[in-house]
Parts: sequence; C-alpha cells; structure tokens
Amino acid sequence: MKIQGKITAGGIALIVLTAISIVWVALYQKGILEERIDREIEILAEQEGEKVAQNIYLMSQAMAESVTKQVQANLNVAQEVLDNAGGIVLNDETVSWTAVNQFSKQKVSVELPKMYTGGVWLGKNTRAEVETPLVDKVYELVGGTATVFQRMNDEGDMLRVATNVLKNNGSRAIGTFIPHIHNGKPNAVIDAVLRGQTYIGRAFVVNDWYITAYKPLWNADKSRVVGVLYFGEKQENVESLRKGILDIVVGRSGQVYVVGASQDQKGRILLTKDKAVEGENLLSAQDENGSPYIKNIVEKAVNLTSSSGEIETFVEKYVLKNERTGESSTKLGVVSYYKPWDWAIVAEYDARDIEDLVAGVNGNLNAMAKWIIVIAVIAGGCTVVGAALGGRAISKPLGQAVAMLQALDAGKLDQRLEIQSKDEIGALARTMNKFADNLSDEILAAFQRLSEGDFTFEASGMIKEPLAKTNRALNELMDQVRQASSQIASGSNQVADGSQALSQGAAESASSMEQIAASMQDLESKTRSNAGNAGQANVLADNARKVAETGKLQMQDMVSAMQDINASSMDISKIIKVIDEIAFQTNLLALNAAVEAARAGQHGKGFAVVAEEVRNLAARSAVAAKETAQLIEGSVSKTKHGTEIAGNAAVALDEIVTEITRVTDLISDMAMSSQEQAEGIIQVNQGLAQIDTVTQQNTASSEENAAVAEQLSSQAGLLQELVAKFKLQDKTSGDRLLLK
Repeated sequence: MKIQGKITAGGIALIVLTAISIVWVALYQKGILEERIDREIEILAEQEGEKVAQNIYLMSQAMAESVTKQVQANLNVAQEVLDNAGGIVLNDETVSWTAVNQFSKQKVSVELPKMYTGGVWLGKNTRAEVETPLVDKVYELVGGTATVFQRMNDEGDMLRVATNVLKNNGSRAIGTFIPHIHNGKPNAVIDAVLRGQTYIGRAFVVNDWYITAYKPLWNADKSRVVGVLYFGEKQENVESLRKGILDIVVGRSGQVYVVGASQDQKGRILLTKDKAVEGENLLSAQDENGSPYIKNIVEKAVNLTSSSGEIETFVEKYVLKNERTGESSTKLGVVSYYKPWDWAIVAEYDARDIEDLVAGVNGNLNAMAKWIIVIAVIAGGCTVVGAALGGRAISKPLGQAVAMLQALDAGKLDQRLEIQSKDEIGALARTMNKFADNLSDEILAAFQRLSEGDFTFEASGMIKEPLAKTNRALNELMDQVRQASSQIASGSNQVADGSQALSQGAAESASSMEQIAASMQDLESKTRSNAGNAGQANVLADNARKVAETGKLQMQDMVSAMQDINASSMDISKIIKVIDEIAFQTNLLALNAAVEAARAGQHGKGFAVVAEEVRNLAARSAVAAKETAQLIEGSVSKTKHGTEIAGNAAVALDEIVTEITRVTDLISDMAMSSQEQAEGIIQVNQGLAQIDTVTQQNTASSEENAAVAEQLSSQAGLLQELVAKFKLQDKTSGDRLLLK
C-alpha cells in the first residue's frame, strides 16, 4: 500500500472509532434516561392517584364526622319542634294500614290509633306537594329528611306514618316499616330505640343509605316506646363533599367516582361525573378484556384496612371503550375504601396521559440521538477528506524524488526537484538536488577544462583513463592552436556561462510556475470544499442543540404538571379551611341562639339546648378540619418531592445541551480555520504573479546573449581555419606518440 493510502486509512480508522464511541455513548445514555424517565413518570402518576384517593378518604371521614354531628343537632331541632307542638298524642280512633316491609317487600294489614301533633292528625299523606305536619316544618328549618314512626306491635316493628322521604315514583314513603327482626337478626336501629336509646349512624332508609339519627317517642307516662322520630341526610348528597369529589381531575383527563362496596349497594355507582351512569348497578359490567372490573374493585376494596396514620390503596387496571369515539383505552384506578359509608373510592386516570408524556420525552431523545449520529458522520467525512489531502501532500513529493533518482540512473543529470517546503520533505529535495549538481559537475568540469585548453589535469571516477588518452593526443595539436583557442576560450566562456545560467533559470522558472499553478488551483478547490462542509456541519450541530433544548422544555412542562398537582392539594386545603370557617360561623350562631334563648326565659329553654348542641358540633368540626389540614400538608410535601425528582431529570437534559453546544463551537472553529486557509492561498497566487515578472526579465537577458553569440561566431570561423591546417597521424605514429 502506498503512503497516501496508509495515511488515509489511518485517518479513516481513527475517525470511525471516535464516531462509533460518541454514538454508542449517546445511545447508551439515551436508553438509560428513557428508562429512568418512564419509571419516574409511572411512579408519579400512581402516587398522584394514590394521593387523590387518600385525600377523598380523609375528606369523607371529616365530612362524616361533621354530618353526623349535624344530623344529631337537626334531630334535636325536630324534637324541639315536636315539643313546641305539644308532642305526640294517640287518638282512640283507628285507621287501617297496609304496611310494607322495606326489606322483603311483604305486606301486612294493621289497625293503629291515629297519631296527632299540635292537634293535627299526621294523616296518610303520600303526595309530596301536600304539606305534612312536623316533617315538612323540620325540612323548612334545617333541610334533610324527617320521619315519624308509629309502633305496630309488641315486637317493636316501626311504621312510617309521616315522612318527607320519597320513593322512586316521587311519592312519600309512608306505609313502609322497619322490622325489628330481619333475616333472623335484630335490626340495630329498632333494637337501640326500644331500649330507650338514640341511634346515630349509617342506616338503609327505604331505598338508599343515609346518615341517620333515631330517637324514641314515649307514651304519656314514659313507660312504653310508641314511635320514633327520625332525621337523616343522604350520605352522597352532602353538597360540599360531592362538589369537591366531582371537581377533582386526575392527571390530564381522569376522574374520581364512588362505588358501593357491599350489601344492597354493592356495585352501584354512587358518585360520578356521568349522570347517565350514577345510580346504576354495574357489578356485572365487563371491560374490553371480559373482566368484571367493578366487581374486582369492590371485592378487593372491602379487604383494605385503614387507620388514622395510614390509608391503604391498591391499583386496578382495566380497558374501557369510549362510546363516542369507539376507541379503547387502558384505565388505571387507585382505590381506597371508606368503611363507615361502605364507599369504594376510585381515582381513575387514563394510561394514555402517561404514554403521551413519555412519548414526547422519548421523541426528543430520539431526535437528539439522530442529530448526534448525523454530526458524527459529517465530521467523519470531513476527516476522511482531510486525511486524503494530507496523504497526497506527502506522497506526491516522494513520487517526484523517486522519478529523479530513476532519471539519474538513466544518465539524465539535468532533472531537479522543485519543492520549497521547510519540512523534512523539503530538506530531502534540497539534498538530492545538491547530489545531482555534484554528479553533473564531475563530467561537465572535465570537458570545460578541455575546452579551455588545459590538458595537464587528472580526473577521477569513470572518465579518468579516457580523459588521460585524450590529453596526450591533443597536447601537441593544442600547442599549435593555443593562440586561437585563447581568444575563442574567452568568448566561449562568456557565452557558455551566460547561456547556461539563463537557459537553466528560464527552464526552472517555467517548470515551477506550471507545477505551482496546478497545485494551487487544486488546493484552492479543496479548501473551498472544506470550508463549505464545515459550514454545513456547524448548521447541523446548531440544529441538534435546538432539538436538545426542546427536550429540556418538555421536561419543564412535566415539572409544571407536578406543580399543578401541588396546586390541587392546596385546593383541598382551601376546602378544609371553608369547613373550619363554617364551624366558626356555626359557633357564633349558636352563641347568638343561646343569648336569645336566655332572653326568652322558660320558653327559650329548648332553643338553649339546641344552641349548646350546635356549639359542641362546631367545636368538633373545627378539630376535625385542623387534623385534616395537617394530613393535606403532608400530601403537599410529598408532591414537592416529586417535583424535585422531575427537576433532576431536567438538569440531566441541561447537561446534554451543554455538551452539544461544545461540539457546535468546535465545528465553528473548523469553519474559521478553513476560511483563513483560503485567504492564505490568495496570498500565494500574488507571489506567483511576481515570479512571472522575473521570468519576463530573463527573456530580455536571453536577447543580450544573442549579440554575444554573434561575436563568438566570427571567432569560431578563425578557429576552423586553424584546425583545417592539422593533419591526423596514422595508427603507427599514434602508437609511438602514445608511448612517449
């Protein structure tokens, strides 16, 4: 392989190894970064869903305590209204009832005394638009549902005789009764009331679950429970809780919904944004893979155990089809279970939200890797071109040196190397030229001495013997032509010296001009090409930097999304603050009621009791709101930690942008160097113009030498006349002459 090939191959191997190393490192780091970002995003999404489910659990817990106290207070208000109306009075007149068991739906006919309050019969009013005494007054004062039960028998079954609880058909739910014994077990509500206790808790009323309070109604001598006074709030109808749950958005498009987990409400959708689905029982509903996802959720939820310090959750994955678009998507539901209300709380988010975010980040990383590969390929191409040009700059002078040595071997002593470089190749050229000059002078000097008529010297080398014979043969002849040869020698020396110097200078100058012009044209073309390639590489490197900066912006968007999660937690904190303010206002109202009751004297004693109960309720609500606020602050702290993790990923992308910027600076320096090289070539072209001027001056000198040559011609004619007078000796005479 020639030197040029070796140099080019070495340069190519070096840049290929460098490019492969850069690309491998970039792709390796890209893979690691993609894996870390994917994992962190999935963890953050699950943590967000878990926090939402836990926060709603805490909201429900706080609201349950508040509603329970409110129900108890409102029951006291109902009792106060009843007492002010004179209490319950049973008339001797009876009325027939067809009582319906609210659980088994069995019917029983019964005759019961008419029940009066304030001198008005409670009646058998089923129409919601017709006023019913007591229960509608309670609704007017505090809202909610109120019912008066009448004892049906000695077993203690309680019949609704007046209520504002409505059936599914919109009529009042009178005529239904709560049996004391159901499925062989005593009903907790009836059992407590018959013992003379007030029952407060969650109970099934007609067709739904309520937060309730049941208080026994006694006969005149307090010896027998003759009925029950009821007040309740439908647990999912607490407006602030309902709005807080339905307003929460999980991720970008997720939602929160609540499912009944056991007993009669198992699988029923209690709360959801989709009004068409709310109230429906989806226990048997299946997802696109045929899995009964609602059933799986509620059966797993009832096994969760939660305490004040820890709320357990689990993740359920299912695939649902959008009825409007026809597209299927994977849903991830983070589930918590609030046992007091039998609520399975599902924080659902769409897996596509995570996939879109991951795809955006991975797309930017892929674009960055592609640009790194393109830059490596372009840099490799530029290096290959540079290696080829460098190899040619070395191999071409060496080829000229080989050609000169071959010419010397063939006896051509006039060939010289026209290499002006200052490096080792230039030194080699000058040494070879000096060697050729010395070799040429050994022969030319001998004949120069002969032309001068000096036949007394001895030569060295290969012409030693031939020259000695010639000297002896011409000694006698040259004695006769000495005078003529002296004149000719003088003129001949001038012509020979001037002509030789001029012809040699003109030849060398012409050859140098031709070679240098060709070399400069080729070098100028290559330099311009390198400058163009370096400029393109600079543009591509800048584009790669912009793509990396775009990836950095995407990571900043992810950090912003984490901050939005933090903001959602702060919104929940605001809801707790509103609850605290409501408790404070309730306390003030209770104080005012107590003052007014004190002013009313004996008639305001009942209101004083109500005010005291309301004040106690407000105090407990404030304590519950404070504890919930502390839990929310912990949630905000964990969200802040997630934001810091996303920030660390953004710092990694920032370092990649810095490295690409350094590559851009290096390529920019290459472009600048190529431009400076092009300017240097222009200066060399100017030097060539000056050489051309010197060549013209040499032409003028040649004309002067022509005049001298004419004078030499006349002298040469005289020499011919003298030589014509000599006669050559025969061989014998010549031999004798040689022996002398």
